[in-house]
Amino acid sequence: MTKFVSPVSPISQVSRVLQISEISFRRIWVLLVNTVQKEYYNRSLIFLFVFTLLVIYLDHRLFNFLNNSFSLFSSLSPSPVSSPVVNLVKTKFSVFYVFVSIWSIIISIILGAGIVRSDMSMQVISQILSWPITRAEFLLGRIFGAWSMVLAYYLLMSVFAVVLFAGDTFSSDGWTLLGMCTYLGRMGLAFFYCSLVMIPIITLGVLLSLYFAKAWAGILTSIITALIFNANHTFASKETFMELFDSLSSIGDYFYLAMHYLLPRLGVYLEIGQKIFFSSELSLGYCLVQTVHFIFAYLLLLLLLIYFFRRKEF
Repeated sequence: MTKFVSPVSPISQVSRVLQISEISFRRIWVLLVNTVQKEYYNRSLIFLFVFTLLVIYLDHRLFNFLNNSFSLFSSLSPSPVSSPVVNLVKTKFSVFYVFVSIWSIIISIILGAGIVRSDMSMQVISQILSWPITRAEFLLGRIFGAWSMVLAYYLLMSVFAVVLFAGDTFSSDGWTLLGMCTYLGRMGLAFFYCSLVMIPIITLGVLLSLYFAKAWAGILTSIITALIFNANHTFASKETFMELFDSLSSIGDYFYLAMHYLLPRLGVYLEIGQKIFFSSELSLGYCLVQTVHFIFAYLLLLLLLIYFFRRKEF
């Protein structure tokens, strides 16, 4: 008599192989805290933090100087002159947003390339993995720990900029409290979409650091990130399949097309954040579609990382 064996679904097989069903959020949290403690005194991060504070302060002082200088010139001029600084506060925030977004990407690359590689270099990863944790939990704890540090950096810089620019906001622009809250709400939503850019970069850096030294992993992460941005810039504006396929003229175009659809669309998420921040026209349906794409594309990247990490011997 033959014994009937019920078929196992592909999702169950993947879950068993990658140990997803054994994941404990409590253990991930412990590893997240450990990651933050481990990188807390990272000299590169401290330098970037202090440098960003300095740039934001100089941004504030420079625009105030230009505005005051032009106001003095206008008062001495016999004919009225329109100010080139149409909106002082929004100009300051524009510079702040672009600068902090770029530095957040750089910090994500640095942390992604080193957050796991440092454990390997110090030969402590085998000891950590001997704890009652799965490899998936270890990766999630390290990745989300690094991500939380980038988010904290972004949030602290935002608070510093808002406090620094607040006096100009109410005096020069004449905003009400409701207007200020609306502006901060837009900043928060833009912050959310910018955060979607950071975590895939960290994950990609961790994946490359499994096989390359920290410096090379950082360089390769930077190159691939730039390629993804270029692919998104090329194909994000194609609204129909006809426009999409008409733009394919070389092997490189097909490579970019694969990157645009299979990997998280970093350039698109950053563009959405910028449009929200600067109150540009934006479709809600477009935002939802891109958010759903992020979920599936990032899960694919994360599962790929977990798979290769499980095959790695330490």
